[in-house]
Amino acid sequence: MFSDDIRDIGDSTVTNLFESFSMVEDLSIWLSTIMCFVQDVVPRVLPTPLIHLKYLYVGHMNFAFKDGLPILLFLIRSSPNLEKLQIQIFDDLWVTESRERPSTLESLECYSDIWLERLNVLEISYFSNEKMELDLELDFMTFILAKSPVLKKVKICLWRDINEDDELHISRTLLSSQRASPMTEIIVERDNFDYGAV
Repeated sequence: MFSDDIRDIGDSTVTNLFESFSMVEDLSIWLSTIMCFVQDVVPRVLPTPLIHLKYLYVGHMNFAFKDGLPILLFLIRSSPNLEKLQIQIFDDLWVTESRERPSTLESLECYSDIWLERLNVLEISYFSNEKMELDLELDFMTFILAKSPVLKKVKICLWRDINEDDELHISRTLLSSQRASPMTEIIVERDNFDYGAV
């Protein structure tokens, strides 16, 4: 579901949006779409959890946007049976213009009760090459590692132009982070897509 598909939502809220997905097992959605339904405050959890949801893809995610992390945590907390989470980070114009530095650690502390009992795979594409975004993304990653007891695979795809120092910092941070699962394989690689050939 993309924000371009949204026409007139009236008084619909984020809760209304996700309640319509109560039976969905596989959901792909953009952050910008969810933002169309946010009214003042992002809810902490759905009244009725998405118990059937096993795969979640969130596109156009941006951790530097003040509501980005609260929305992502809201989705995770509302999906107790989630098995695979994919996130595509994208520094879109609408996010950049709305940017306010969030308090990531404060947001994560508010969700300390999250426990991802079934999460097996976490994939994040296009880790940022800007320090502010990078620190926020790493805070989120270390949080998930500590909250996922059966996590088997973490795959991070970096922007191809990220410098070697940042790449080393990312790898060291993730490999030294506390993990709820001793079996987690962590893969950090660069994006090798040839954009000039498109």
